[in-house]
Amino acid sequence: GYRFGAEFQQSIQAAGLRVLAIDDFGHADEYVADLVLNQNAGAEANQYAKRGERTMLLLGPRYVLLQRNVRLKRPEKREVAAVAQRLLVTFGGIDGHNLSSKVLRSLESAELYSLEVRVVVGPGNPNAEALEAAAKRSPLHVQLLRDPADMAEQLTWADLAIAGAGTTSWELAYLGVPSLLLATADNQRSVAENLAA
Repeated sequence: GYRFGAEFQQSIQAAGLRVLAIDDFGHADEYVADLVLNQNAGAEANQYAKRGERTMLLLGPRYVLLQRNVRLKRPEKREVAAVAQRLLVTFGGIDGHNLSSKVLRSLESAELYSLEVRVVVGPGNPNAEALEAAAKRSPLHVQLLRDPADMAEQLTWADLAIAGAGTTSWELAYLGVPSLLLATADNQRSVAENLAA
């Protein structure tokens, strides 16, 4: 969360606990956590210039946080389809810009009838009901999945993914899934740019 600044970190430390702050763009005025982890390519120490003397930085993709089920699903060698037949669409838990719906409409406009599409809808998506109705009436082969228990299974199923440039982008890269990434928030722009580079 973006509200856990130095004061919050100090209150946790005052309780005698060690603090790991997971951060993606240096949003806080100051950092006093024992460790600050920014897994993004392009993460730099100068983003955390105002930090405690004992605050250690863990910066870059070397420290990417991957769910265990994602780590266990990595194939030894992934075959990349010359023409994608299975498309995964996922924009995180909320999809505040309703990009899933926009992607679905674009696919329908392109008349990609041979494509099998899975749209993952997160638990906080306010457009879930409308997306479900759109999937049912779509001329495409669309399956809507609400907060699937095993996201790694969905990622490995896909020949291609259209996703937000957040945490899922690292999971897709780790699993070798070709991806079209959209920055859905300002803090995702550098992630998308660095992954593209």
